[in-house]
Amino acid sequence: MKTGTRWLIAYAHPSNGLANKLGGLRAAFTIARSSRRRLRIRWHAHQENDLLEAVHPNGDLFDWAASDGPGISNSIDGAAWDAWGRAEWKERVDGPFRSRKPAFVLPESTREFPLDGNWSTSKLSILDSKMCAPTLHNVHPRNAADLEEARNFAVLALDPTPVVVMKSITFDVVRPWTRIAQADVAKQARYAYQHLFRPREEFQGRVCHHLKHALNLSFARPWIGLQLRRSVSSALENVQTSLGCRRCGVETTWRNETELSQSDHAGILRAVRCAQRARSGLCARGEPLMCNAPYFVTSSSYRVLLRAAELLGKDARYATNPDFVAHGGARKGYLAPMLELAVLSASRVVIGSAGSSFSLEAANLAGATAIVKDFGMYHVAKELRAATVQGECGDPPDWPPEAAGSVLLPRGSCVS
Repeated sequence: MKTGTRWLIAYAHPSNGLANKLGGLRAAFTIARSSRRRLRIRWHAHQENDLLEAVHPNGDLFDWAASDGPGISNSIDGAAWDAWGRAEWKERVDGPFRSRKPAFVLPESTREFPLDGNWSTSKLSILDSKMCAPTLHNVHPRNAADLEEARNFAVLALDPTPVVVMKSITFDVVRPWTRIAQADVAKQARYAYQHLFRPREEFQGRVCHHLKHALNLSFARPWIGLQLRRSVSSALENVQTSLGCRRCGVETTWRNETELSQSDHAGILRAVRCAQRARSGLCARGEPLMCNAPYFVTSSSYRVLLRAAELLGKDARYATNPDFVAHGGARKGYLAPMLELAVLSASRVVIGSAGSSFSLEAANLAGATAIVKDFGMYHVAKELRAATVQGECGDPPDWPPEAAGSVLLPRGSCVS
């Protein structure tokens, strides 16, 4: 590590959903930028390093894959050590990708003393018994106390300490949308994503293939994006996909999900009508391409997805593979939800369920305002429901200029 270099090491959340994880990394970017620290991201698992490459224009501080990151030592068995732990990789083949999926482990022998014994004992700087730097660990921005810890950590990062660490952060702890409307953070969020990630050529090819062959969508005909989150009792949310989960066994599928309730049916109908009103509103506002635009539907529930598609009729577009309803989690790779997030983020309008970060981060990737409503399918606190009403169905918010578009799937990136 070069003398005088100050680092922020961000460990991506090991098990949270894709959009939540990306939101946490946006917070790391914001703190690194404000404190003039170099940012290094360590992925616990899955395929992000194969899908996204670091952006490092002109020696920018935010080359998160920098080879001169602190303490990196590659061993002959494919493992990597740093000052904070050990990550082991195993080969995994997923379609055209040969992924090396790191499983982050901290051996019992890893015991380090603080570099500075004057840190406080608050949650902000509690030292994990296996960590050896000031660490912001597992704070939740929906709690006022945790939000304060994140702010304190951002101040701490301004000091000359060589390394500070963010670990297992869910959502953006710097600008949580429970307290700041998503419309007020969209441009800053897109700026962060632009400086954090650039899709690899192989990933863009896979997204374009998904767009054309699985969804029958094209940039020549804009689409409405509709993302629906459903509350599922107990652990059934983990058994909705045909891949099952570690605790559930290979025999569990989305069919184990409970039947839709009356309130679910009513919520799906409200969401579908919102999408239809948005299309009509854009058509009336003078966008002829939107008059018969298709609807892209994605959901955490395959039953919800099928019902919404049934109501939307011939204009519905969705992935018929049940695996695509899994929007993240430790039990499987991120290729499917990454594809769905890219397509949703490239929609002319994003409509989503209150309390679900998937639609919000999709809009943030485009720097645009989403329409986020409480459709009654996902149980969230009243404060959160109120905070996430962002736009009106019949009068959709403006979208970025044609030249902008999604960071993951820019307009015009798929050539027919």
